Amino acid sequence: AKYSRLDILLNNAGYVATKFKLTDDGLEGMIQTNHYSHVLLTTLLLDTFNKEEARVINVSSVGHTFINEEKIRKEFGRDAEQFADYFGSVSDQFISYGNTKIANIYYSQYLAEKSKTDDKYKNILSYSLHP
Repeated sequence: AKYSRLDILLNNAGYVATKFKLTDDGLEGMIQTNHYSHVLLTTLLLDTFNKEEARVINVSSVGHTFINEEKIRKEFGRDAEQFADYFGSVSDQFISYGNTKIANIYYSQYLAEKSKTDDKYKNILSYSLHP
């Protein structure tokens, strides 16, 4: 390998699907792209992280707050209607997206807790942010 260690990993994806679709892995496309890919990549790179201090940054979104249709319509107004064909309503699409973004936050919290109890994660600092 060209480099022997990884100091910073920045996981970022912001895919919003317009139609419900399962991936070849049998997962919904947004959650696989926006969240599970981050977990997989981070896990695959664990042995490469700097043993003294490494950072994992998971880009989330204010979208994690899209928890109901009223909030979505307030945020997007009439523009929200363009997304109404996802699961049958605009709220379902944005709630699904919001779930992927809150999963990023929870994963960052998980990594922070894991760093206290598991030597493989010991020197990893974990962050989550809204761009």
